[in-house]
Amino acid sequence: DGLLLSCFRSLGMQVFGVDPARNLATEATARGIPTVAEYWSPALAAEVIERYGRPMTITAQNVLGHVDDVHEFVRAVEIALAPRGIFIVEVPYVIDFIDRNEFDTAYHEHLSYFGLHPMRELLHAHNLDVFDVDHFPDIHGGTIRVFACRAGTRQASDRVTATLARERAFGMTDSGVYVAFGERVRRNMTELAHLLKGLRSQGKRIWAYGASAKGNTLMNFSGMKADTIPAVVDDNPKKWGLFTPGARMRIVGPSELAAAGVDHLLLLAWNFESEIVRRSRAAGYRGSYVRPVPAVAVFD
Repeated sequence: DGLLLSCFRSLGMQVFGVDPARNLATEATARGIPTVAEYWSPALAAEVIERYGRPMTITAQNVLGHVDDVHEFVRAVEIALAPRGIFIVEVPYVIDFIDRNEFDTAYHEHLSYFGLHPMRELLHAHNLDVFDVDHFPDIHGGTIRVFACRAGTRQASDRVTATLARERAFGMTDSGVYVAFGERVRRNMTELAHLLKGLRSQGKRIWAYGASAKGNTLMNFSGMKADTIPAVVDDNPKKWGLFTPGARMRIVGPSELAAAGVDHLLLLAWNFESEIVRRSRAAGYRGSYVRPVPAVAVFD
């Protein structure tokens, strides 16, 4: 919707956006952020150069993991980027994904899960070097922001060296790490289903919060249905009155919480835990919360 680019524009920079979602591209353009409703590609990169010149900065926040052909995407960056320009790419971090059992982040939109090692190899294949990296452990369950430039134009920071060393120590290329991850996830979901069905058998009323893609992944993987959790609260009014796929939970607004007599709220959007607790308390909810990831926990 042009929000990020509007910040650059407020600093006096010339901006241009690319977003294949036509509604968002239209909204951004209406806000004064020229945005083309297409997929980023080498052909589009050539058009950008012709119309706007070579950009000094190209950003891709939570985009690359959704891309089918990552080499084509990065090749387009290499075509467009100014000689001394920088490419800033932000992705969920695979180390956090594994370490925190964040299996529900794996759903249809997410095609790749990046660490710095594979990101560096991908960029290097297109004559781009990683020169810095930042880690945000609390954004989307753990995120890295990678800074790249044309090969040989900048010196790599100590953070790059430290992050690569951490990934080697973690065992990113060891298949056993991923097998153990799968085993932990299965145990965790078995424990969660056992807990919630036990509470239900005691007459406790259980709802969920967050009718999100990750929430649908968790519900369907665990095998829980609307007979255990009949409703899920979501802040987006466009979802109210609909039902979640598979589990068939009814989607309701936060205003229904106070009068519903709910005893436990399952945090399907666990990455927004503090915000959900604040909003649900403000709506009059007085029950407990169930955190499913990284380990099952009940708290007030």
